[in-house]
Amino acid sequence: MAELSLCMIVRDESEVLARCLESAAGVADETVIVDTGSTDGTMDIARSFGARVEPFPWIDDFSAARNRSFELASRPYILWLDADDVLLPAEREKLLGLKPRLAADAYLLRYDYVHDRFGACTTSFLRERIVRNTPRLRWCLPAHENIPLGPEVASEVADVTVTHRPAGNMGRKHEKYLGILERLARQPGGSCPWVDCLLGSEYHAGSRYAEAVAAYERFLERFDERSVDGPCVRRQLAESHYGLALQARDPEEKRLHRRRARAEAESAWRLDPRRSEPLLLLGHIAEEEGDLAEAVSWYERAIQPLPAVAAPVSPVAYGVAPAIRLSEVWKQLGDLPRARHYNEMALAWRPTDPLLHLARRALGT
Repeated sequence: MAELSLCMIVRDESEVLARCLESAAGVADETVIVDTGSTDGTMDIARSFGARVEPFPWIDDFSAARNRSFELASRPYILWLDADDVLLPAEREKLLGLKPRLAADAYLLRYDYVHDRFGACTTSFLRERIVRNTPRLRWCLPAHENIPLGPEVASEVADVTVTHRPAGNMGRKHEKYLGILERLARQPGGSCPWVDCLLGSEYHAGSRYAEAVAAYERFLERFDERSVDGPCVRRQLAESHYGLALQARDPEEKRLHRRRARAEAESAWRLDPRRSEPLLLLGHIAEEEGDLAEAVSWYERAIQPLPAVAAPVSPVAYGVAPAIRLSEVWKQLGDLPRARHYNEMALAWRPTDPLLHLARRALGT
């Protein structure tokens, strides 16, 4: 059986670290934790679980800290987690089942990153979670860091999910990311184009949509969208224009950004019809413009299987979200049987939603 080192970087994670380590109990053969400056007892918690804890000075570089944790690992394979991640019991068992079969250089696991108030995942993507312990598989980029998996790296997608359960420190983490990326963007001679893409994501998350649009457009000027994840970037650009439309007070400015959002969403959909996020946005725009028949067309197309892609996806966009809108639109169109049908479909995905139960009673189901 291949042995695993669990590697983590932490700072002031006393609120969540024990939960993470408890969820992964028995999976790893050693635990290595690099601490970048905790003052809240995090290191004591780590040691209580038998972890090897090493201090590391914070130098505004997440990759440097993660690479240090990898350097300290002694087992043939490395599993990495963040302190606010957990392995749910069923996923822990799957990981234990995978462990004896480890043979590839890298394994990508699903990461359920954002959840709504009902516990449904709204953002998920694949991450390189388990890698062979070799110097050629190390982290790059100081923020939104990753391990490059080129064609020479034998990688597999494994049916194991890591769940993100953040506490109250996400704002601090995003501020760190944004500060690092803005510093990189100011470097003489310009920065790596990927910095613009990552900046766009951070600006969008902070509702700074105009800056997000500018960053995404700079990125697309320097990359052929067919050689990168063009559908994802185009979709995020569309959502940023849509955000600007919602913020705009001038009617003409609102129409301009809604028109740009529509164009970018259609472009994203044409690039990859498997993606439902742009279809959902196109449905919203059609609804706002009063074209309910067009809205139905987009929403119906959005109900499709979740695609196996590495880029971030929103699982709710492939089922419950368009079903909710279809129920409402058919109600407005006076077709109550169809409205009831889609409300029941939404309830199958989200059985504890009180608003869907209220809609059921209102529709006479």
